[in-house]
Amino acid sequence: MLEVKNLEVCYGAIQVLWDVSLNIDSGEVVALLGANGAGKSTILKSIIGLLPTKSGKVTFDGRDITGLPAENIARRGISLVPEGRQLFGSLSVLENLLLGAYVHHRKLDTRKLAQDLNFVYDLFPVLKERSETAAANLSGGQQQMVAIGRGLMSRPKLLLLDEVSLGLAPLLIKEIYKAVNYLHSQGIPILLVEQLANVALASAQRAYVFQSGKLFFSGTACELLETEKFTTAYFGGR
Repeated sequence: MLEVKNLEVCYGAIQVLWDVSLNIDSGEVVALLGANGAGKSTILKSIIGLLPTKSGKVTFDGRDITGLPAENIARRGISLVPEGRQLFGSLSVLENLLLGAYVHHRKLDTRKLAQDLNFVYDLFPVLKERSETAAANLSGGQQQMVAIGRGLMSRPKLLLLDEVSLGLAPLLIKEIYKAVNYLHSQGIPILLVEQLANVALASAQRAYVFQSGKLFFSGTACELLETEKFTTAYFGGR
């Protein structure tokens, strides 16, 4: 589904990613783990075309998408739920969700649009109740639900989630990841950036761990939890 090979990225003159390679297959949930500044969000932004690459190649669904504009990549089926939600606060929940369908605005009829909205409302019922509420007036957890719902409205073939647990209480994190697991059960591949390793590994089949812009090591969720080097870095020991 997605293959990143030998990716290198700079912010101006400062290089932030070195020789990063990873892949995700159809139906997988794959986590990108690491501390702040490890380069996880930079990888997602490079995949979606928000950051130019210094070198390397990104292939999606059998096609080279390296260097394409972000809007073209979105139309090909990759949707990013960005860190910090980045909603339009003065717009209603419904208006924010409908913006997610913009990439298909010439193709979707009213019936299909209603089906997509109902899918989001079934996933997060509170959003239907608050569909006319301005996004700025929602709680942090509800705003995160809107951000995920907006991403789903583009009918993604691959969903990129960037720090969806950030700033949320444990009960809300549990609710968000319940939705992530449901999306996985529906066959949507998910590439997930997360600082909470235990939360991510409970949902992911595989994970890549990064340090200072470089791949530290990778493996299945079970393999990582049984690796002393990983558990020491994240949990202080086995």
